[in-house]
Amino acid sequence: MQGVVASLLFGLVAGTCDGAGYLALHRLLTSHITGNLLLLGADWATNQNQGVLGRLIAIPVFILWAWLVRLAAGKLHRHGLPALRAMLLAMVALLALFLLLGMTIGPFPSQDAPNNLIVGMTGVAAMATLNIVARLWPDLAAGTTAMTGNAVKMAMDLAELVIGEHEKESELLYDSGRLGLTVLAFVGGCALAALVYWKAGTWCTALPLVFAVAMTALWPDEQRLQEKR
Repeated sequence: MQGVVASLLFGLVAGTCDGAGYLALHRLLTSHITGNLLLLGADWATNQNQGVLGRLIAIPVFILWAWLVRLAAGKLHRHGLPALRAMLLAMVALLALFLLLGMTIGPFPSQDAPNNLIVGMTGVAAMATLNIVARLWPDLAAGTTAMTGNAVKMAMDLAELVIGEHEKESELLYDSGRLGLTVLAFVGGCALAALVYWKAGTWCTALPLVFAVAMTALWPDEQRLQEKR
């Protein structure tokens, strides 16, 4: 049950953060990070070449931050400290900063504006941390950067279930269900961010923090997780 709830919250954190960034920060995707390349190409194709710096730097920032976070988690683990819990708290802290900055240093005139870049890269760092959390937490089978891949894996698992090519059918069904729940939660999170932005503007940046705090309440047993590995 804990894995199901964690998968739901994971998708909601990613979806609301992506939606908030897209709507409040001039179409900057913080979670589905490679989608920025598509938006960048579309802007160039339509001669809308202003305000693209955030999309250009989001991918290297995401990769570098994920690398640093994974290094930090490895060092914590080697010293016998709760790495996953530390990464969850780091994600919550970044999302709290994402909310604080989003509410205090606006308005955001363009994607290239310094204040827009600061808030956007804070969200990108939070989502990079979330993806490392997913790597450390076996109950989370998905990644925020590849929701299409998550959906395809779910479809393949269900196909294997139908044709009987998988020995552990109950385990496969459980994993596929969690993947499907994450994808649906991501979509729902994007819609929820849009609704809050429509009603309350940049207050939509509070949503991912709410769901991230709920994730920390699960506090997985890291010794059990290491045994699973």
